[in-house]
Amino acid sequence: MRLSIRDRRVVQIFFLALYFLTGSSLKQGKKASAMKMDDGEQRLLNYLFSDYNPHLRPVLDTSHVVTVTFGISLHQIIDVVGYLY
Repeated sequence: MRLSIRDRRVVQIFFLALYFLTGSSLKQGKKASAMKMDDGEQRLLNYLFSDYNPHLRPVLDTSHVVTVTFGISLHQIIDVVGYLY
């Protein structure tokens, strides 16, 4: 069974999200901060977080709590293999 380009892209995005959500920063029991990054990874992180301020939040009143929810769902079952006993 061949997947269309769109379906392959959906599967790739799903596994990429799964990779990041399941603790991709943990490798062989070490924390991400203890792992050695190569020069390219370090430069990318420095660039992405150069203007990052963890104290800023996009809210009108900083005393209000921001609730973030995340969900995942399966939109299409591609194939089911079952056996009758």
